[in-house]
Amino acid sequence: MLINNWNKPSDEKTLHIGFDDTDSVNGRCTTHLSYLISNMLIRKFQVEFVDFPLLIRLNPNVPLKTRGNGAVCLRIRGRNYEKIKEEITYIIENYSELENGANPGLVFYEGNDIGKDLTSFSESAMDTILSKQLAIKIASKNHVQFSIFGKGYGIVGALAATGCLLDSDHTFETIAYRSKENIGTNRKTDDFKVRKLSEQSYPYTYNNFDIKNNRILITPRGPDPVFCGIRGEDPFITTLFLKNLCIEEELDGYMIRRRIRRLYDIQIKSRNEFTSTQREQWN
Repeated sequence: MLINNWNKPSDEKTLHIGFDDTDSVNGRCTTHLSYLISNMLIRKFQVEFVDFPLLIRLNPNVPLKTRGNGAVCLRIRGRNYEKIKEEITYIIENYSELENGANPGLVFYEGNDIGKDLTSFSESAMDTILSKQLAIKIASKNHVQFSIFGKGYGIVGALAATGCLLDSDHTFETIAYRSKENIGTNRKTDDFKVRKLSEQSYPYTYNNFDIKNNRILITPRGPDPVFCGIRGEDPFITTLFLKNLCIEEELDGYMIRRRIRRLYDIQIKSRNEFTSTQREQWN
């Protein structure tokens, strides 16, 4: 499992790619864009991902957020970084919701160490409203390349995600994406199956079904490309949860992310405590 493998000794520099604010209330999704970019990087450049893609939930009280105020960071090693940067910049500029109010920011940082300026900025972004001007100042000081589009507010989240080491408590989310022809249509799920899988996998997954109000929590309500997201302690288990939903709709694919644990107080157990009987229920 690749977690924080990017800072291990290596002759190759890690390329850290952060971006945010590519969507709008009318559609699109920053995590979906990271899914498309990741597919492109693997197919076209045969890069090595040295960590799970990071989904970093920032200050939830920021008034400019679209929905969950989540920024993305990808950490890779490979060749031809300049060409990779050109491709990603083109995608961000041409596939973001600029016409509907998105204000993307994109950063690139090459190195196997993340400096204190970047980690401190990231920590502050979790509970403070930071300015675009401060983000630009810190990026420039630390040799971080950046691009801004529209009003460029997304550079704050992009830099914060890049500076987030996520080397303490974290969880995982397996997010499934819809095929283009299904985006905007109703999502069809088996509520009974979601509840059953939630009960079987607890406490290794969480916040996927609201028992008190008898409703599922894995699907968004808007017209974005996400079909559902399964949250939990272990990427193996969250992905099995998704596969055992037996979704009838043809999906485009899925991606596993590491994410900050926020606002949840749940019991944590090691993966080794997942008993053989429980494992058999997933096969």
